[in-house]
Amino acid sequence: MRHAFTLFELVITLVIVGIVAAIAAPRITSANEGTRIEAAESRIASEMLAASESARANGSSRSVLLDADKDQFIVYEGANGPSGSTILTINLGASPYRIDVTSTSIPSTPGYLVVDGYGIFDRNLKFIAAADSISKTITIHVPSEVVEGASGLGSGGGGGR
Repeated sequence: MRHAFTLFELVITLVIVGIVAAIAAPRITSANEGTRIEAAESRIASEMLAASESARANGSSRSVLLDADKDQFIVYEGANGPSGSTILTINLGASPYRIDVTSTSIPSTPGYLVVDGYGIFDRNLKFIAAADSISKTITIHVPSEVVEGASGLGSGGGGGR
């Protein structure tokens, strides 16, 4: 004898699945929002490190701007911010990040961070990023002092031939 599901059993199963989905959906959305913020944080940190390395390699300054009004991260050539040529622009308000930068630690004068020709920033970057219902205060720690005795070429004990 074959056993089939009754209409009542199917309705109860659908109700249970609906309840579980209603509970899980907000958690999945929150996880996605947090992931977008973390991705933006990681990208900004890597681009700041790249700006430091580029400045050191070329022996010339770079300027970094995190524009909270436009939700953009911009790297300029030279120490004068927007008066230099643009090297990189990341629109944090667009996909894949879709975050809102609500405030930054960059003072209004000069309005940007400077990395000198040795790859040293004048300060760390701190900002608040929001994605829908989640916000997070982020501090990007950057090279901010020269280590005595360090050279750009490294110091080594040979590496015998």
